[in-house]
Amino acid sequence: GGEHAQKNKSFKNNRFYTYEDSLDKKTIGYGHLVRQGESFPDGMTVDAANQLLKRDLDMAVNDANSWIALSGKPGEVQLILIEMVYQLGKGGACGFKKFAAAIERRDYFAAAQELRASTWHTQTPNRVEEYASVLESLPRG
Repeated sequence: GGEHAQKNKSFKNNRFYTYEDSLDKKTIGYGHLVRQGESFPDGMTVDAANQLLKRDLDMAVNDANSWIALSGKPGEVQLILIEMVYQLGKGGACGFKKFAAAIERRDYFAAAQELRASTWHTQTPNRVEEYASVLESLPRG
């Protein structure tokens, strides 16, 4: 949140500036990965960051839905799938084949185990642990 932004000095004078995330990737705003050809030498306004977030989230929803159909899944599962695509990109999320298979057969316990066994868990343990716990709390089938 804002606290993190303050700490890494990426938000000052009401503008967001690029910073390195936990994996040393250039990031700006609310966790937007700076892509090739994108450059923000003067940072961006809060409005611009909000627009970028909305665009990134819309894209994440579409990408998540083309990876695993969101329709008919519990809300918590839909949110986790969207957040995975937002965090990892569609390519990264698509690597979770056993996880996806477990989600499709509504075996949320197995899906949680797949998340815990991933490199992603090693990189951001708290977030991934939270997702795994949510999945385990869901009724099966």
